[in-house]
Amino acid sequence: GLLKRIITHYEQKFPSVMEWNSIDRQFVLNEVLPFLNKNMKYSEAQFLYDDYETTNQLLQEDDYFKNMIKSGRLFKDIIKRFYIQINVDTKKLIKEIEDELS
Repeated sequence: GLLKRIITHYEQKFPSVMEWNSIDRQFVLNEVLPFLNKNMKYSEAQFLYDDYETTNQLLQEDDYFKNMIKSGRLFKDIIKRFYIQINVDTKKLIKEIEDELS
């Protein structure tokens, strides 16, 4: 019962969210940053890419750029949902453990 739920929690749920974090990290490192480095104008601004003109043009004309934004948003939404669910599940599991110890 409880032991199996604890093991499942740590062997399945955490690796899933870590996998999605890895997918998102690789996407940013391998796709987004190289694209932005190639297509954005250099700026002395505080932010790495502070090029509203190019950003706006790419949003209007470049499907690859728009798809990267859409994919990035999707990845982050999936990760957010995983974290929310893991948080709920962890709280339930802690309650079960506390009840078992009482």
